[in-house]
Amino acid sequence: MSLFTDDGWRNWLNCPRCGDACEEMPPNRPTEDYPHPWWQEGDTGKCRCGAPLTVIVDDGRAWLRDDEEDE
Repeated sequence: MSLFTDDGWRNWLNCPRCGDACEEMPPNRPTEDYPHPWWQEGDTGKCRCGAPLTVIVDDGRAWLRDDEEDE
């Protein structure tokens, strides 16, 4: 689980293919335990540009991986 990105607290992660905020993969809603947006490692989705994406979390930071680029 990640509470932030390299840019600090964010509401969206950027798509690695098109560079736009990926609104198709919103963060989980804040909770009492996690009062900020957060992402779960391994969640998958697709950006509007067509890139199949997976959430990657390392050391509390989150980003999206383009699954087609890693093939």
